[in-house]
Amino acid sequence: MAVPERLLDVRIQWADFVPGEFSYAPCNLCGSFDFKPIESLSINFMEFFLVECRKCSLIWRNPLPGETFLSRLYSEEYFDVPARYPMLKDQVGVPDTDEKERKFRDEISVKVVDSWVDLGVLPYDELGNPRRLLEIGGGRGYLQKAAQQRGWDTLGIEISHYGIKEALKARIPVLAVPLNDVRNNPDQYKESFDVIVFYDFLEHLTDPSQAIRLIRNMLKKSGTIIFRVPKTEGCPTLHLVDHIWHFSTRSLASLLRKERFEVWHSHHSGRYIGSNGTYIDNMTVFAKKTDINTADLATEINVSTNPLGL
Repeated sequence: MAVPERLLDVRIQWADFVPGEFSYAPCNLCGSFDFKPIESLSINFMEFFLVECRKCSLIWRNPLPGETFLSRLYSEEYFDVPARYPMLKDQVGVPDTDEKERKFRDEISVKVVDSWVDLGVLPYDELGNPRRLLEIGGGRGYLQKAAQQRGWDTLGIEISHYGIKEALKARIPVLAVPLNDVRNNPDQYKESFDVIVFYDFLEHLTDPSQAIRLIRNMLKKSGTIIFRVPKTEGCPTLHLVDHIWHFSTRSLASLLRKERFEVWHSHHSGRYIGSNGTYIDNMTVFAKKTDINTADLATEINVSTNPLGL
């Protein structure tokens, strides 16, 4: 077997691995360990590989890094990478500490929530009661804040202590609850939410299928999930530290089909352009629970133009 070329060699100064926590993951769609390495990554002097399932073509990073590294990764430094660690800005982090950036995120979040309403995801039920919305992994809660202003009754769950602290400062209700903890008490939020949103979240998890299963349990029968992920066609080159899974329109459709969700809308939702000219092409997906035969669900997601023109 040919040795893959090294695509990345970086040092994350504020977080480190516990090697005993590493684990090799099978394909999250079919459970197969029949994957091929396509690129090599060196992170904090540890060797990882981008691998591709020979059956599903899903791409992910192996081995998985472990919960200690992930809990340390999403500290305040993660949200200030461009200022503190400019050499890392293409591979990890979200700029979210200066006032200009925060103002932009507030403004764009209002437009995003308005676009939900335009598509028929409404904040009030037929009797005028506010519908319940859960945001998962929303950091400082920009979307949650905009949804509150529109009329939804909102709640957030987040693992980043920095994100939780900043959200609570703004009086946005966010709980320090990892999604995995919900698995241990599945009836606590069973069919509790009309809308569950998780932007820029699924690709960071160690087990996306399990997360979608838990989200399904929390969603009302008539509810909608709205989420954004990078649309990856071919080998990814950006955000290789914090993105574990890389979904194409086909592999994402397979994930949702497996967990019995039916996509009813999807659109492009902005590009992140790296310093080398390559880019991440994001897509936002709307889906609902379904009990129809999974063989009758779409095998690929059709992505329309961005309603915000971005």
